[in-house]
Amino acid sequence: MSKKRASLTSEKTKSSLNAVGFLAHFDSNDDKQEIDIEQIPLEQISSNPFQPRHFFDENSVDELKQSIKQFGFYGSLLVRRKGRKYELVYGERRFRAAQKAGLSSIPVEIRELSDDKMLEIALSENIQREDLTAVEEAQALHIMHKEMNMSIREIAKKIGKSVGYISSLLSILRYPEIKQAVLEHDIPIRTAEELSKITNEQERQILLQKVIAKEIDRKNLILLRQSNDEKSSRKTKKISSPIPLFTRTFHSLQKQDPQQIPQQDKEKASSILKQIIDEASSLLEELQK
Repeated sequence: MSKKRASLTSEKTKSSLNAVGFLAHFDSNDDKQEIDIEQIPLEQISSNPFQPRHFFDENSVDELKQSIKQFGFYGSLLVRRKGRKYELVYGERRFRAAQKAGLSSIPVEIRELSDDKMLEIALSENIQREDLTAVEEAQALHIMHKEMNMSIREIAKKIGKSVGYISSLLSILRYPEIKQAVLEHDIPIRTAEELSKITNEQERQILLQKVIAKEIDRKNLILLRQSNDEKSSRKTKKISSPIPLFTRTFHSLQKQDPQQIPQQDKEKASSILKQIIDEASSLLEELQK
C-alpha cells in the first residue's frame, strides 16, 4: 500500500470528492487541514452499508468507466477503517466504475467515523440527488425520522425541503401495495398520499387499481374521501342524537311509578326507544357487510 501526503484546502478536497449537499459542510472548521491520501486495493473496500440507493444507472457507471480508462481516476474517495479493511463513505458510482475499469487500487482519504455519521452522510448526500427514486428517498427519510430520531421539521430543514414534501413521501411507505405501485407504475406522490389516507383495505385496493389504470386521479380521490367523511359524520350524528334524550327520559322513568307516568311521557319514551332500535339495527347491518 503506497501513501502520499497532500496539502489540500477543504474546498479542493470537496471538489475532488465530487461532494454536494451534506458534504459541502463536512468538517467546515478544517479549512487548511492536511489530508493523508492513501492508495488502497479495491478488494479491501466495501460499499457503504447505509447506502439508501438500491438502483444505479449502469449507463452512467459505464460512461464513468470509459472516462477513467481514458483520463485516469480523478481525485480521491472517502472511506473509514473497518477492522483490517475499509468501508466507502461517499462515491459509490466512481467506486463501481473503478471496478469495471479494472483498477487494482484507488486513492482514498481515511476518516474515523461512527455509524451515525456514516448514516447521516449517506442519507443527506443521496436525498439531494435528483436521480434517487421516490421510494428510495422515502426510505431514506424514514430512517432519518425513526432511527435518527429527527422530527419532520428537522429533516425538512436539513435537506432544504418543505414539511409537506417530507410528509407526502413518508406516506407512500404506509402500505406495501402503494409503495409497490409508486415503484412499478410511477404513480404521482401526491396521489399515493391520498390513497394512504384510505383506511379501508378493500376500498383502497379497488381505488389503487383505478389509479394505476388512470381511471381516476388525485382530485377524484380527494372528492371521494370528502364525500365519505360527510356520510360518516351524518351517520354518527344521526345515531348519537337520540341517546342523550333517551338517557334523560330513562332516568326520569326510574324515579317514578310506571302507573303514575303520564301517557304522553310513555309515548315519548316509546318513540325514542324505537328510534334507537332502528338506528342500532341499521348500524349492525353496516358492520356485518
